[in-house]
Order: sequence, then structure tokens, then C-alpha cells
Amino acid sequence: MLGNSITSKVHWNEFLNRNDIINRGIGSDIAEGFLARMEYIYNSNPKICFIMGGINDIAMGIKQENTINSINLITSKLIEKDIEPIIFSILYVAEKHSNHKLINRKVQSTNIELKNLCKKKNIEFIDLNEHLSFNKALPSKYTTDNVHLTGSAYEKWEEIIKPIIERKLKKY
Repeated sequence: MLGNSITSKVHWNEFLNRNDIINRGIGSDIAEGFLARMEYIYNSNPKICFIMGGINDIAMGIKQENTINSINLITSKLIEKDIEPIIFSILYVAEKHSNHKLINRKVQSTNIELKNLCKKKNIEFIDLNEHLSFNKALPSKYTTDNVHLTGSAYEKWEEIIKPIIERKLKKY
């Protein structure tokens, strides 16, 4: 699990009742930061690497092109190492967030580019917003602070990720 604080705030092994998941989420991290610490991914020899990032890039004003380029490089490096990348969408922020309209437009735009990248590279793209968002915003019941997730949101994520893990690991 490669990501930012949304990834780091979960004990994935406990949450998914597994002992083979390594959490490489770091709070406030950006896609370029993910790229800088790929050795930590390679050293754990995973079969699959789930990637979720981009909200901090948007919040910090990093150009969308730079975020997409970093994630493109990450996926290429993973594929070179025979690690299957799977990309999660960037989650919308809640309407109570001070800049929610602007941020969520950027989230939507970046997710379109991520989805296109995945289609081009034959990588699975999982749109968490289809399951966790309503009217292009994260509902307050799923967020603790307009960005980070509640336990019930992680439970929805669990419902999405468990079958994917089972399906993907059957081929290994």
C-alpha cells in the first residue's frame, strides 16, 4: 500500500485480516515523494502495489502534469520489477472543506488523467469515489476532517479491496 496519510492511517493487515500487507503510506506525501522511496517497495518483494495519491499534490499546487508523470514513472518501475501496480482514484474532499469546489474539480480532472494512464498501460484503476462520494464530494459521514476517512469509509474500502486482492493473488 503506497500512499499518503489516507493510506497510512490504517493497519491494513489487521483491517483486511492478512499478514502480507506492508503499509508504505506517509502523511502529507506527494507523488514525487512516492517515487523517491520506491526502494522500500522493491525491498519487500510484493506481487501487487496499490497506489493512492495526489490530494496533497493538488493541495500544494503541484501541476497535474507533474503528478501524472510521477505516477507514470512509478508504474513503469513497478512493472519493470514484475510488481503489478493498481491505482486508486484520488478521493474528493467534503463540501465543508474551504476550497472544495476548486479542489474537487482538480481531483476529477486528475482522476481522468490517471484513468487514461491506466487504460494506456493496461493497469487496473479503481474509482473509490464511485463508492464513497456523492455529488462529487466526500459525505461528512465518511470524513473526520473533510479529507481523511472515518472507520465506516475504510469499511467500504475494505469491501472493494478484499475481492481484488483475492482475485489478483490467485494468479500468483
